[in-house]
Amino acid sequence: MNWRYVRYGVLIAASTYTWFKFFKEWYELQKQYKKHLLFLKRHNCVVMYWYNSAGKRIGDWPCDDSDDPADDDIKGTNVIRQYEPILYFIRTAKESLYIATMFIHVQCIVDELLVAHTRNVIIKIIVYYNYNKSGTTCIQQLQRAGIEVLYYVPPDPDQCISMMFHYNYVVKDFSRDTQDGYLCKGLLNWSVNGVVPIYEILNFTSMFELVAQFRDSFEDAWNIISEMNETNDYIKDTLREINMYQ
Repeated sequence: MNWRYVRYGVLIAASTYTWFKFFKEWYELQKQYKKHLLFLKRHNCVVMYWYNSAGKRIGDWPCDDSDDPADDDIKGTNVIRQYEPILYFIRTAKESLYIATMFIHVQCIVDELLVAHTRNVIIKIIVYYNYNKSGTTCIQQLQRAGIEVLYYVPPDPDQCISMMFHYNYVVKDFSRDTQDGYLCKGLLNWSVNGVVPIYEILNFTSMFELVAQFRDSFEDAWNIISEMNETNDYIKDTLREINMYQ
């Protein structure tokens, strides 16, 4: 046996394995970098929905390499496609989601919130009572899963319209200690027809000062509404009628 050739073979095999391992690790790092870059872009952008003769479209939503630009068209009643920016925002939550919105009437959003709940993401939701009081609404699915929901009930029944709750934002993974967090803000209603046939925008930002203001706003609203629900007899009776108030 020619040991010199054996040594050469071993060296070549070792070198090939080393380079293969290097390129594999480099490729994985590149994938992670692109994924993180896409995450940052999708948390610092303005997404516009518009409607014209060609149909409904989503503009300026950062895409990954696999996305087809033609998918900006929202064909038919593809609700999941309509709400992909919001679904992605929920899907990437790691610690917490604080949601203040008029109502939640979209099943795919409910499903994504339930998945986040199983990941032990802390979820708190404030909604407007009058648009979420039906026992078959999406909100009740979240409550039955153990997600904390707070209902805003106008304290004066004669002024329900003028005292309507119309916040619409989500604060995600907020931490004052590390100055981290993300905000989704817009007037897009969370309903099946939320983007039809009107123009809407969604704003996403990781600017901590702005995220912190909305997180403080949520906490103030939560405390004020909780106190009202516990002390106002009309509100207590209203919530008790559908066994929401304990």
